[in-house]
Amino acid sequence: GGEDGTARLWNTSGKQLAVLKGHQGMVMSAEFSADGKLLATGGEDGTARLWNTSGKQLAVLKGHQGTVMSAEFSADGKLLATGGKDGTARLWKIGGMDELLAMNCDWVRDYLKNPDADLTDTDRNLCKDISPPSSSPKK
Repeated sequence: GGEDGTARLWNTSGKQLAVLKGHQGMVMSAEFSADGKLLATGGEDGTARLWNTSGKQLAVLKGHQGTVMSAEFSADGKLLATGGKDGTARLWKIGGMDELLAMNCDWVRDYLKNPDADLTDTDRNLCKDISPPSSSPKK
């Protein structure tokens, strides 16, 4: 993580794979899920963020009053614990990758259907085969 609000993902040969941009301020922590498919970052901006290994932001978790100092996945990858400088710890139900994709598609579905949006046919069909989420992330 960096002071510029980005985290960078590298392979063991030193090749940069992705730049994770989104935090406003320093990235304080970064943690992989046990299956290696998700990455959580904690930031000075009071958010934790979930990413895939391609660098796509999947979720922004808000609730701390100040810097998120640490983030840790449960062994099964369905919970994320975050610790904040505000003296609180929070548990977030995140589920698996399928649930995250469903949640994100639910957020953008109306936009993808908007005839005034400058989107390609490929963009408009991004969520075509993804069912609505069974539940949303919870604190």
